[in-house]
Amino acid sequence: MSEVEGHEHILPTREGWAVRAAGSEGASKIFQTRAEAVQYAKEVAAQHNVCIVVHDEEGKFEDFHCEPEVKNQFVIKKKQGWAVAVEGGTEVEKIFNRKGEAMAYAYDFATKHNVCMLILDKEGNFQSKTCPPDGHPGILEVFRMKLKV
Repeated sequence: MSEVEGHEHILPTREGWAVRAAGSEGASKIFQTRAEAVQYAKEVAAQHNVCIVVHDEEGKFEDFHCEPEVKNQFVIKKKQGWAVAVEGGTEVEKIFNRKGEAMAYAYDFATKHNVCMLILDKEGNFQSKTCPPDGHPGILEVFRMKLKV
């Protein structure tokens, strides 16, 4: 089971529901119910400015919560180059000369925050969507992103 880096995970165990920081070996705390574990994880996540990743009874990814809510990243064409903007396209975060650079930046952000990256073509039409942790591009695709114009 892969874990989203830096976040608090709620996982099923034989003893109940565990709250565990990504990358750590053991649970920080175990609860009888998932609701109790989620509440505790939200408190810890708020203190450390991370998100919570909720797993189902089989340990598979089920849900993701961030406060404040992290929005999807859009790669859009602007007069100055290729921009990475938050969902809705009104708040431009950063502008790049090359589309591949913007895509790599948006992909890194999307992966870290478990949101989607949406790519628009030069005319502003939808081109593609990538949503980690399911369906994220492999290393070769990311490498190609960095080389595309």
